[in-house]
Amino acid sequence: MLLLLVACGGGATTTSGGDGLRLSDLSAVWANGIVTLRINDAGEFLVQPADSAEQALMGGFVARDDRRFIFVSRVEGECPGAAGAYRAEVNGDALTLTMEEDSCRDRVAWFEAAFTRVDG
Repeated sequence: MLLLLVACGGGATTTSGGDGLRLSDLSAVWANGIVTLRINDAGEFLVQPADSAEQALMGGFVARDDRRFIFVSRVEGECPGAAGAYRAEVNGDALTLTMEEDSCRDRVAWFEAAFTRVDG
């Protein structure tokens, strides 16, 4: 069963990891030199090329089950309607997404490198 989390508040990240993360811990703008990942408090995400804030590669929503985050793509863009399960770890301004299951090879490649928070 998937549970969509809708978080309120400032979206400030805290140093935490593993199963204790909330969606609000991921709510930020993250970059890893390959892509920029934007996640908002409502659970929507957008993946853009690192060198273009005008182009969207993929968008969708993030859901949370009891131990991981599920990135579900919209029907347009890369990997339409595909879901990918990732464990997340936030440590200060660093986000690491570890793939558990994802049929979208593009997303796996984009998320492989660790992210750094870039929205202040």
